[in-house]
Amino acid sequence: MALIYETPVHLKSTASLDRNFGKFFGTTMTNTSNPRKKPARPASPLIVRLDEESKACLTRAAQLRRVSVSDYVRTVTVAQARKEVAAAGQQTIALTPDKQLEFWIALQQPVRRTAAQKKLGAIMRGEA
Repeated sequence: MALIYETPVHLKSTASLDRNFGKFFGTTMTNTSNPRKKPARPASPLIVRLDEESKACLTRAAQLRRVSVSDYVRTVTVAQARKEVAAAGQQTIALTPDKQLEFWIALQQPVRRTAAQKKLGAIMRGEA
């Protein structure tokens, strides 16, 4: 019976993992290809015009996350778009707490009818 002692390998990146994998198996993990897998499509650019204040805000937010502005915009906008698409599929309306309060207050206000609505109401009641 033979005992095999393995030395723990501490890797700093996936690149070093890939190199070590290649040393033992004669290939790299990233070069393994699936013949049925479709080739990846190139990224499609999206150009957005912003005022200076909005751009500065996005730049600062990206800096806080330590990512590029492109990565920040992609991460935040795609996540928000997915939420909105999912909500639309459920036919629900998602409101922030401030907007919920504003909506509730608006529902509590008495209805103010326009002159045309008052005239139509009179006609329907047979008063006109």
